[in-house]
Amino acid sequence: MFIRKKKIKGKEYAYLVENKYVDGKVKQKVRKYLGRVFKFDRSGDFPVTTVFDKGRIDTIKDLLKKELILRGFKVKGDVLERENVVVDLKKPEVLFKGRKACIELNEGFLCGYTLRKLYRLWNGDGFAVANALLSAGIKLSKDDFVKFFERYYGGEADEHEQAD
Repeated sequence: MFIRKKKIKGKEYAYLVENKYVDGKVKQKVRKYLGRVFKFDRSGDFPVTTVFDKGRIDTIKDLLKKELILRGFKVKGDVLERENVVVDLKKPEVLFKGRKACIELNEGFLCGYTLRKLYRLWNGDGFAVANALLSAGIKLSKDDFVKFFERYYGGEADEHEQAD
């Protein structure tokens, strides 16, 4: 499954889509509406090598907080907000004026679905872990991904399984 953006009346919306083979042809089926898509420009960079000393969920929250702070979000504990877009890392959900929303981050989308997917990934090969991180918009260097994977999943990632 993957996330697709669709423009409707000038606004972008995100959907979870699944490909299936039917009679030898690929058919796409929308599985879930994820919310309106928002994109906020990034204003800098940050080192991530210092955040791998906490628990896995807290580390994921720290990575997301730093990414969102660079996009102008204000932090109040596990809740971040900018222009009526609220990211609650504890619930986990992303809302715009009380409705489902997604934030386009790097090559991924931060929304309730991708947050839950990240939090629930207790076991996984390097590919599954990299996919979950990238799907939620967390982009790590190869070295940082290897450190993250070894720290929280107790194994070595093959070179083809590392996030770029």
